[in-house]
Amino acid sequence: MNAELDRAAKVTARKQYLAGGVNAAASEMASLERASVLAAVVGDKAASDGYQTQFREPQNRIQNALAELRQLSRKSESGSALERVEQQAGLVIQAQEELRQAMANQQLDSALNIFGQKLQPRLAGIAREASSLVDEQNRELAAATEASAGTAARTRNITIGLAALALVAALFIFWMVRGANVGLQHLAARLSGSAERVASAAGQVSGASCSLAQGASEQAASLEETSASTEEISSITRKNADNALQVAGLMQQTEAGAGEVNQTLDRMVEKMKEIDGSSNKIARIIKMKLAF
Repeated sequence: MNAELDRAAKVTARKQYLAGGVNAAASEMASLERASVLAAVVGDKAASDGYQTQFREPQNRIQNALAELRQLSRKSESGSALERVEQQAGLVIQAQEELRQAMANQQLDSALNIFGQKLQPRLAGIAREASSLVDEQNRELAAATEASAGTAARTRNITIGLAALALVAALFIFWMVRGANVGLQHLAARLSGSAERVASAAGQVSGASCSLAQGASEQAASLEETSASTEEISSITRKNADNALQVAGLMQQTEAGAGEVNQTLDRMVEKMKEIDGSSNKIARIIKMKLAF
């Protein structure tokens, strides 16, 4: 819709304005040529030349307007009123040149015939085709306006439909949000109760932690005492081990001494046996001597 409105405002309206300008310029050219011919007929050459000079200005306006109309027109518009205006404008230039030469040669009857039979009808044709072109642009504007009105109506209906849909969606979202808020309130209440229970449990855990800390401190003190006792026992054990080693050495020495004593005793027993044998021999000898 925006593209159509933009074309209607910038193109169609401009073409209508240019076509109206072509129509006015054609009427002005016809008036100036008529005045120029009449001035030549009455013998006022200066006035006739002045009208001829003024004739070029509307003629240039027509040429410029036709060139701009051609730029604004679509290719599909060939064979339209614009081409007919362009053809008539070309014929007007030819007729005007013939009229100028006839007037320069003082052929006034020929000049009147050229004006009445060629120039004026072609200028009238330009005005007629320009009016047709204006009507054509009016129809395009009316069609664009109607299309814009239809598009606006459709847009309005679509907007109303979208607004209704948005309202329904908003109500649905409101209902969903409200339900979600109720659920969140219940959840918040449950979370609050859970938080209170967690806080109570945390207090109990804190108390237990304090008790455990106190017990750990007591156990640490007991461990320190046990460690000291263990060190003392280890010292005593080391001393006992040293003493045991000394006792073992003494026992080895005692065993060695006992072995030597046993050997000495064995030797004494043997000596005593020898002495006893010798004593027996001596006793027998004494007995024998006593017997003699």
